[in-house]
Amino acid sequence: MISCMPNTLIVNYCLITIFSFCTLLLHGQTIDTVSVDVPKGKLEGTLSVVSSDKPSPVVYIIAGSGSNDRNGNPGETGSNCHLMLSDSLLKYGISTLRVDKRMSGNSKLAIESEEEVTFEDFVSDASAWIDFLVDREQFSEIIIIGHSQGGLVAMLAAQNKKHVSKIVSLAGQTLPIMDVLRKQLYAQFPKDKFPKYSGALEPILESLERGETVDRVPMIMQSIARPSVQPFLISWSKYNPTEEIRKLNIPISIIQGTTDIQVTVEDAQLLYKAQPNASLSLIEGMNHVLKPAPMDRMEQMKTYSDPELPIVGELVTELVKFIKR
Repeated sequence: MISCMPNTLIVNYCLITIFSFCTLLLHGQTIDTVSVDVPKGKLEGTLSVVSSDKPSPVVYIIAGSGSNDRNGNPGETGSNCHLMLSDSLLKYGISTLRVDKRMSGNSKLAIESEEEVTFEDFVSDASAWIDFLVDREQFSEIIIIGHSQGGLVAMLAAQNKKHVSKIVSLAGQTLPIMDVLRKQLYAQFPKDKFPKYSGALEPILESLERGETVDRVPMIMQSIARPSVQPFLISWSKYNPTEEIRKLNIPISIIQGTTDIQVTVEDAQLLYKAQPNASLSLIEGMNHVLKPAPMDRMEQMKTYSDPELPIVGELVTELVKFIKR
């Protein structure tokens, strides 16, 4: 309670409050907590709308894999990359919608176990949010930014939504998920150095590719392929991003950081090759959470939990250029 604070803290608190209010007025925006109903529950997010005499473009940010909230964080701490991205776009007159993924933040659903969740659920959630934006008259166009896994979700959702005018694949998935897992896991555990591990890994991935679950999973793979998430992985494996991007006939921007240790420049070039009508932008020194970082893995990990480190400015420049084109 404020009444329990020392006088100096009360003054500082008031100054911060006044400053935050003035910042909102300066940027000319309204911020609302919004929600949509979906089967078995409700999804929640934050809609930030620029104040303008005419409709503004709105960007819907779709998060990557994991339990990411509307700020782009998988838990109580994180990089705040989606919050920073939203704040940056607002300064350029672009409204934003950022949301809690199902089962994260305030998006609570009546689901009893992980086995009930499929990749198609994320696509239908995205479709519900797109419909929400379509019904609001203050927006001139709807742009989707799909971050990481969200890139594939965006492609699938937009295929049946004529009101989506543009898509951005931001550090987007390029390969089918089983190949992504192979690439990432073998980078950490090379076959020549960890033959026993690779020998146990490959049969599991092959079984999931065939749509068959596996009862016994090594402890080291429990975080990514435990039996309860295998139905989700099987549903996800049905989609190849390089095939899905070919089905789109709207402007597409592929943006990739050069120091991303999860998705590489080569991945982005493969996606661009599949859809040459898209534009490809490589952001020097940007990692997977949109922050400046070297290639060193240990230094990278520090940025994943640093909510104060700003996102790369060139990313915002490229996005604004594409959105307002």
